[in-house]
Amino acid sequence: MKYISILAVIILSTIFFVAFKEKMGSMNYSTQIAGPTLFETNCAACHGLEAPADGVRLAPPVSMVKSHYMSSYPDKKEFITNVSSWVVAPDAEKSIMPGAVRRFEVMPPLPLKSSELETIAGYVYDTAFGDPVCNEENCNHGDGQQCKQMGKGGKKQRGRQ
Repeated sequence: MKYISILAVIILSTIFFVAFKEKMGSMNYSTQIAGPTLFETNCAACHGLEAPADGVRLAPPVSMVKSHYMSSYPDKKEFITNVSSWVVAPDAEKSIMPGAVRRFEVMPPLPLKSSELETIAGYVYDTAFGDPVCNEENCNHGDGQQCKQMGKGGKKQRGRQ
């Protein structure tokens, strides 16, 4: 009876693990669990989707950063490597977002562990952030694109004008 109980626990644990892994899709455990926390702690103050209460953005929203990096580095490993490299040693000459550098200047380097950088970049790669929330102050994104009025409820959406 003791062996049957142990076997039942092993089987149920395996089923739970497989179901959990399928639910997570392409995200791994650290990206799913630690990614949001690390992003909120280290990135969201400047790269959040919503402009701060005073309306002054310090950096482009994460959705814009992701869009630019996905265009240049669609492979997840390359995306993570390049985002991580930028955060450790930002350089205006190597920027893939020259409009953001003109508007916000170069971000300061962040002294994060490589494992934290990889987790954050993996989280950004795997997460569908949607469009940034636009207001009058942040409608000119500095990259030739601007927000435009949609007409419903005063919501704005990114688009070329």
